[in-house]
Amino acid sequence: MILLAKEIEGEDICHLGVMDIKVKRNAYGSQLDSFVTLDNIYEVCNEPLELIFIRAPYIVEVSKGNKSCS
Repeated sequence: MILLAKEIEGEDICHLGVMDIKVKRNAYGSQLDSFVTLDNIYEVCNEPLELIFIRAPYIVEVSKGNKSCS
C-alpha cells in the first residue's frame, strides 16, 4: 500500500503513486510491535504455521481527483 499510494502522511515523496490514496505508515504501532508466532489454521494446513503480524499502514484519505505524484 505504501508503494502504491500517491501520498504518504509526513513524507514528501511517493513511490509508484498509482493509487489515489493517502496512507499513514505503522498506523497500529511501531515495527518493534510486530511479532511472529506459530498457530494452527486447519482450513489451510494440518501443521502449525509461522504467522507474521506486522504493523500495517492504513488509508487516511481516498481522492477521486487526478493528483499526480511529485
